Amino acid sequence: MEWISKVQEQDNQQAAIFSFSEYMDIFSKFPKREIRQSSWYLRDMFDYFGKNEDGRGYKVFSTSFPQSAPVYGQFRTQEHIYQNLINFTEEGFNNRFLLLIGPNGSSKTSLIRKIMAGARHYSKLEEGALFTFSWVFPIDQLTKGNLGLTQSKEIRDIKSYAKIEDKDVAAILQSELKDHPLLLLPIEARQDFIEKALADDPDRLSSLKKSYIYNSDLSKRNRLVYDALLKSYQGDHLEVLKHIRVE
Repeated sequence: MEWISKVQEQDNQQAAIFSFSEYMDIFSKFPKREIRQSSWYLRDMFDYFGKNEDGRGYKVFSTSFPQSAPVYGQFRTQEHIYQNLINFTEEGFNNRFLLLIGPNGSSKTSLIRKIMAGARHYSKLEEGALFTFSWVFPIDQLTKGNLGLTQSKEIRDIKSYAKIEDKDVAAILQSELKDHPLLLLPIEARQDFIEKALADDPDRLSSLKKSYIYNSDLSKRNRLVYDALLKSYQGDHLEVLKHIRVE
């Protein structure tokens, strides 16, 4: 029954929750890890598994995962995929589709399944963890007002609602599109924050300036929630961010 402790340890790591300020501490320690584009992330996943001992192909394709058999051969295709990930990273965004063409049995689907399985495995590691957030609204007894959407002041000096007990939670609103926590920062502040974090890596910063994390905004629903709370709290961003649970 040793598998139970292993599974529970993985589940506990996946279930970890943080306040917004705690997540920003994580970002401050690992800024390059936390602002990777999807191509950058997959490239790091390839590098985590490494290349085969003979230098031909990548171990992610020869590693055995549940419901994903190893792929042997197709080394040229593997190299092309990896090279395109490098190109996307340097461009700052994914500017084209990769189309795999070949007869039945040429491992097209198997190659994609291996990339997906490798990314799933990588995401369970500390260096591959991906973060999003939910909105947490406390019950009336914890704060004055209805779901935190009034202008009333709080009864207690609570720094964050991220880890309040279940009995004190009135509602949790998840981010349907899995928005990145950094998108909660106003765009000017976010861009300044990213530029300072990558001041020692101008090439990577130049690439990142073309990405969504640098230029985009929250999804529509999250923007509506944020703006409604900000209006309720009379422009106090710290009060709004108390409702954020990063996970």
